[in-house]
Amino acid sequence: MTGSGQSGSRLSGMAQQGRPALHIVVADDDPLIRMVLRLALQSDGIIVTELETGNGVLDAVVATGASLVILDAHMPGPDLGELMETLRPPQHDRVVPVLILSGDPELASLADEQAAIAFKQKPVDMSDLLSTVTRLLEHRNDAVSL
Repeated sequence: MTGSGQSGSRLSGMAQQGRPALHIVVADDDPLIRMVLRLALQSDGIIVTELETGNGVLDAVVATGASLVILDAHMPGPDLGELMETLRPPQHDRVVPVLILSGDPELASLADEQAAIAFKQKPVDMSDLLSTVTRLLEHRNDAVSL
């Protein structure tokens, strides 16, 4: 992860607009990446649930009402295709935006094929990642009233 880690006031504002707290599920087998993401997101008032494998992603989304999933493309548990399938209707009752992270640039096209909302190549610039998170959450808020 690179960059300053500043996401600007838009992400902070989204988490404090008198709405329920935003909740993001972060699934990555690298504990350092999970920690950096958690700290950056929590500094903007977002609640973060961390998973070290793909197992339990859907359960975490359902249990927390997560607004977004940040998902490592290569980790233990179900493969990317299986995870994306479980996060889409009819297996899940609503569309949850997914940000896929991977060191493999060729997965950008796979992410599109799997109906992922966004893809970022590792190492990720933190400012760019947080801007993408903001965009995904704004898009979700435009599409679904909270």
